[in-house]
Amino acid sequence: MVGLAANEPVAIVRESALESISEAFNHYSLPLGIVASLAAAMPTMEPALLAHTLYIFGTTHAPSPAH
Repeated sequence: MVGLAANEPVAIVRESALESISEAFNHYSLPLGIVASLAAAMPTMEPALLAHTLYIFGTTHAPSPAH
């Protein structure tokens, strides 16, 4: 799902993938490493996709990308 969210050219597909990832984070505590590749895709994301991505990063509770 992360690869799809990061690389898919169709915005609605990316959004669906990000929503699925967000839902997983609502039920499980997952590490930043699982979703870290989303950071590279952020410059290509529309505002709604960025909101999903920032939520996902926040739910990892990682203090910073280096940790």
